[in-house]
Amino acid sequence: MKPLPDMIPSPVAPPKKLRHSNEVMLHILQSAEHPNIFLQSRPFFSLVVIVCDTNCVTTIGTISVLIFSKEDIPDSVMYVMACYSIFHLTYPKSSRTLLFVLQTEVLIDTIHAGDMTSSNKKVMVITTLMVIL
Repeated sequence: MKPLPDMIPSPVAPPKKLRHSNEVMLHILQSAEHPNIFLQSRPFFSLVVIVCDTNCVTTIGTISVLIFSKEDIPDSVMYVMACYSIFHLTYPKSSRTLLFVLQTEVLIDTIHAGDMTSSNKKVMVITTLMVIL
């Protein structure tokens, strides 16, 4: 999950307060870091998976929505996508292209023509070419 934002960047940069673009969707807590303090300092209100020593927590803003074991971290992308769908949330601009690709390529869900931006169209062409090769 960490390399995804770099592999499929959105044209809008993430907030400058983030250390790395992957913190838009995932944050691994340092030993001295408390989850609530991290959530309070986040520069925007969006879904994030927080990885702790014992488990993982999917949060929206400062509200914990889903707690799962660290062994299920590969499934965290699906948990994030499920939360966007279930709670009818809009994708943040800084990770919109990545989330659209996950929606279409992982969930095999179609994007309505009105939702397609030029950056989405470019990424869809690239992912189609990668599948063909």
